[in-house]
Amino acid sequence: MSTSTLTTIIIAFCLVVFIVYRQMGRRLVSQRGLLVPALLGVLLGGIFVTTRPTGEADMAVAAGAAFGVLSGLVSGQFMLVWRDEKTGWVYQQGSWRYLIAVLVLVVIRIAARFVLQGAGDTLDEVALNDAFIAAIVGNYLGRAIRIALRVLPLVGGNLGNLPARS
Repeated sequence: MSTSTLTTIIIAFCLVVFIVYRQMGRRLVSQRGLLVPALLGVLLGGIFVTTRPTGEADMAVAAGAAFGVLSGLVSGQFMLVWRDEKTGWVYQQGSWRYLIAVLVLVVIRIAARFVLQGAGDTLDEVALNDAFIAAIVGNYLGRAIRIALRVLPLVGGNLGNLPARS
């Protein structure tokens, strides 16, 4: 196993643990919380672009990000979102269905490696790992978009009515 692959595994593991941990507990929905996934996507996208993207790697990462955003839009539907009647604050909390959706991403990544190898694809492991990280971050972004859309009716159609920080 190469150093690059090990680094990617560590980054992916940390991202999955961070995202699942944050999503499974009850959390106040805030402007900052909805903005962080977009900033994370821009940051990691910038890191990817400044490294060594090839045409094949670019396509794999773009496909991973697109798949991640779409899966996030779907899995965001599994998040519980409600307005507390006493305080008026809006909260979110993950459910077991959301956890399953994130774990399915991990299984898809592992399966993709074996399917591509079996098909004789020449996509290197680093590009495949980058695509997996893009899918994780894309899922986080898609989930945030879905949460924002679900929160809008609870805050009078204006996300500015949410607290800036949680």
